Amino acid sequence: MTEDFPPDILIVAAVIIIAVSLSSAVAAWISRRSAIGALIGIALGIGTLVLVYVDDEDGMTWQDIPQAFVSVADRILN
Repeated sequence: MTEDFPPDILIVAAVIIIAVSLSSAVAAWISRRSAIGALIGIALGIGTLVLVYVDDEDGMTWQDIPQAFVSVADRILN
């Protein structure tokens, strides 16, 4: 299903989406506002990580996340 995108790019995108959504959720919670958009972003990020986990034939480990960031940085710099 993720033949079009390499899994490392999807992992990095999911982690960034989750990080931004978590900060948005905390900001909304502090100011006593609704955090529906943040919750949708968190669900999207987690769903993307699950998609990568399911599609990976070897299984994804915690070490794959920093390796994905290094791989994407290498793609950008080279």
